[in-house]
Amino acid sequence: MGERDTWALENRCSGGGWWEVPDLTPYTTRGEVAQVVADSFSGAADGKIANFSGQLWALRDRIQPGDLLVMPLKTTKQIAIGRVSGGYEYREHEDDRSKRVGNGLHCVLRLGVTRVNECLDLLLHGDKPCLRCHPAARW
Repeated sequence: MGERDTWALENRCSGGGWWEVPDLTPYTTRGEVAQVVADSFSGAADGKIANFSGQLWALRDRIQPGDLLVMPLKTTKQIAIGRVSGGYEYREHEDDRSKRVGNGLHCVLRLGVTRVNECLDLLLHGDKPCLRCHPAARW
């Protein structure tokens, strides 16, 4: 778990995984995405199909540019918080097929879980650091 944390931050991308699933760009409804997932994971349990379908539908359609995104980093027990800068994209050029699905992410900060509440106003004030965490930062 967490094998894509570094890749996600370096490439400013959320998502990844599901190398078995083709490009979802042509599929415009949740039902169509669910059918592609069911076809891609033939014989999988209904719960697995529903779980993957829901996650992929969020990446394909529900997450939009400007949305706030919170991404747990499993390898460091931190979270990355950012604003989505682009819609769904299938990264065909990725050598690792597990990293082809995602959304653009403008990562504005990466925090240990204990500092989340201290810095939430950063997200409300754009790229300015919050003065509680960074009192020397004056604009």
